[in-house]
Amino acid sequence: MRRSSKLLGGLFALAMTAVLNSCNSLFVFINSNEDNTEWLKGTQNQIFFALYNYYGQDGQHFTNRWLGMLDALNEYGIEVTGHEYEKDARNFSIDYTNSRLPEDAEIYMVNNQTWDTSLQFTRPLTKRKPIAVISTCNGVEFASAQIKANSPSTRNATMGGFSDQYRAAFEDGSLNYLISKYSCHIAPIFAAGVNAVRGNALRTANNEALRLSITQWEVKSLDDYNTYSAIDRISDDELGPTIRKSNIDKFFEIGSEYNNEEALRNWCSGLEFEDIQEIFEENKKMTEAEKTAEVDTEAKVRVGILKPGSVNDSVGAYINYMKGYLARVYNCEFVEDEDITSSNDQKTACNAMCNKNVDLIISVQDDTNRNAAIKLANERGVYFANVGTCQNDKDYNEVKDLPYFVGSIGTSIQEERRSTYEMTKYYLEIMCERGVVVKEEEE
Repeated sequence: MRRSSKLLGGLFALAMTAVLNSCNSLFVFINSNEDNTEWLKGTQNQIFFALYNYYGQDGQHFTNRWLGMLDALNEYGIEVTGHEYEKDARNFSIDYTNSRLPEDAEIYMVNNQTWDTSLQFTRPLTKRKPIAVISTCNGVEFASAQIKANSPSTRNATMGGFSDQYRAAFEDGSLNYLISKYSCHIAPIFAAGVNAVRGNALRTANNEALRLSITQWEVKSLDDYNTYSAIDRISDDELGPTIRKSNIDKFFEIGSEYNNEEALRNWCSGLEFEDIQEIFEENKKMTEAEKTAEVDTEAKVRVGILKPGSVNDSVGAYINYMKGYLARVYNCEFVEDEDITSSNDQKTACNAMCNKNVDLIISVQDDTNRNAAIKLANERGVYFANVGTCQNDKDYNEVKDLPYFVGSIGTSIQEERRSTYEMTKYYLEIMCERGVVVKEEEE
């Protein structure tokens, strides 16, 4: 009989974009045949789980990230209880009775709910030397430095986006597995918002708001990172972004066979790496005349952004994409952002943004009363769109019929769950292949 135990863990409320959804699976298994012998030396058969932004709320994206991890644990005979009602992962119970993992395997919840990375990582890493730290987000910000200093053989696996900070972590070996959505997904919902303001709203056949889904990429090496990020362009420089206005116009052109919600939804969910690479190569050939022809000449649209009070590199890049290339080609004017904080939730921020006489509000904040903000914007006659997260059923059903709600784009809860299942299973399988850590290996 294996032991049952309650292990330390915890939960934080961390403001992030999350970004979310998917109907299409894109698996990237690179370096799956790597030799694990060397990097495993000095580690024990333990995996740390950091469940940031896990609220235990049914149907929410961060909850489904945890549930994907749980799916993988269940597949290997590990039963976790308490998560159904406990928001604090320290109170989860871990039962190894039917475990298929090595006899010395241990699942460890690191969260301490104090934001003290020394308590979360430094001391536990020094003592335990786990195979991997797996987190629902912000693994570089919270764990990379601690892993380098206290257990350099430990692998770091997380969800995030392309940024200089995350590339640097791959370069120095403090990030090893990244689940990332591609930044190019932003343009479709931005275009939908601008077109709605100009009297050309795109709705479903039932006159409901858009709900657009994308896939996520699984990146397992610096080479992979460089390959994917090279075509995931959102800069308004000479080369320009990967997804351009000219790639999207057909979905809003009256009379076009693509001028319907189903066509746009299928296009977004069907874009795999090879498709985006092809679009990237074609757009590199655009002439200056073609680039100039992209720019709208209609009256300016006033746009406001609701964003987290603390913006990471990825979210910052999304915002720059909107304020740069998209603002230029769609002829938009941005007002000062509203930051979402503990005292300024999305409903309050939305009201302040409406008072600035905007035509369109874009939210890159994935929680804190977002549906209330959508309803308020509708009452004020201001269009509202979500970037980064494809709404779950509950949230979507509450607001899908509101005429001023444009819709959402990002990864679905199903895609979030699939991605974290794959990430967790990857390290559980490495543990199984390794077997029990013998004394000689520990020494």
